[in-house]
This record gives sequence, C-alpha cells and structure tokens, in this order.
Amino acid sequence: LADILGDHGLITRYDEGPDVVYTIVPEQHHEASYYRNTTIHHFIVKAIAEMALMKAIEAPDNRANILRQEAAYLRDLFKFEFFYAPRLAFDASVDAELRRYEPDWETRINASESDAQQLLQRFHPHVASAALLPFVESYRIVASILARLPGDEGIDAKSCLSQALAFGKQAYLQRRITTEASVGKLLFENAYQQFDHQHLITPRDGSLRQARTEALAQIADLANRLERIKLQMTPTDRW
Repeated sequence: LADILGDHGLITRYDEGPDVVYTIVPEQHHEASYYRNTTIHHFIVKAIAEMALMKAIEAPDNRANILRQEAAYLRDLFKFEFFYAPRLAFDASVDAELRRYEPDWETRINASESDAQQLLQRFHPHVASAALLPFVESYRIVASILARLPGDEGIDAKSCLSQALAFGKQAYLQRRITTEASVGKLLFENAYQQFDHQHLITPRDGSLRQARTEALAQIADLANRLERIKLQMTPTDRW
C-alpha cells in the first residue's frame, strides 16, 4: 500500500536511516486524509478504549464506571466522524477490547491506580494519538473560536470555517498543532456541527460563555491525555 501511495505522489520514502520512514507530501495532506480515515475506522474502538482508560487512571475510585462514561462521551463527541455500532454493541466492543489485555479488567483497574496504569502499558502498540490527534486538534481550534466570542455572540458556519482555517494555519506555523491534517474544511465543519449539537453556537436563555469555556477545557484535556498516552509508548514506537 505504501508503494502504491508513493506512486500516486501522496507519500515519500526515506530509507537512509536505521528505519524506513514514510511521510505525507506536505501539499497532499487533504488527499491522504481519505486513506487515513478509511484506516482509522479499524482502530477507533481501541483508540477510544485507550483514552477512556487514561481518564480512569486519573480517577480516585469507580474507575470502571468512569471508563465507560468516558468511552460514551468520546463516541458522542466524534459522532460526525465515524460510523459506530449501536450503543450496546459499541459498549460490548470496548469491553472486548479491554478483555484482550485483561480478562478481569474491571476488578483490576478498580483495585488500584497502578493496576490501571499497568493495563494501559499493555495496550501495545498504542493507537490513540495516531487515530485521534487530527480530530482533537481541529475540534480544539473551533472550540477556541467559540470561547473567544464576546459575550453570548453567535457565529454562522461560514464565518466559523473561515476563522478556523486561518487560525489553524497560524497554529500549525507556530507548532501549536502537530500536523496539517488537523487543518481541514470537513473536520472544522464537523466540529461546528458537534458544538451546535451541544447548543454552543446559537445564543439561548442563559450565558454561553461558561459552557463554551468548559467545552474548550474538555478538548484541551483530550489533547493532554493523548500526550500522556504517548509517554506509555516504547522508544521505538515514539521514534
């Protein structure tokens, strides 16, 4: 597949170091996103399980319940990005993913933080960052735009997209986001749709300022969690 993508000018190959490295041609990120999204669907449940487990590790107790709640939150957050099984079937697939690494995962992670940490370390190779980073970064850009709106001012989809594309390019140049794949029209449109679903776009009764700030904080927490999952990876995985 890598050779085929190379023949089509989507990626380049570098093999003068100890490992062969493939990289997306800078101007081809949006074209390559089609192949990325097709592949990610095969790893999304594992990625969500990793993110939910990291959330549970940070909890003082009831870690199994918090894991399930976080998996449900992530499923809903990215509802416009991925096709999921119905809710009960999705829950069962997350449970099955965890049982691949620990048949009695609920008891183990509820027992202690260290047991939960050890379980996450066994999720090798970790896929959350590779699968979810562009979505988290693009949603963070849109959430930042909403949080910066004065008062309870609304914003239409066209204006939000224009601002997101400009802000996203700036953030990439400043290395505040890690990849150009996070700066995409469809990602921003889906983020806008998600925040509209959360009633954060159009002013209603009561203030939107706090709700928008909280939404941005939640997305920022996801970005930080992805970084912490990276620390679980072996040096070979990271490099």
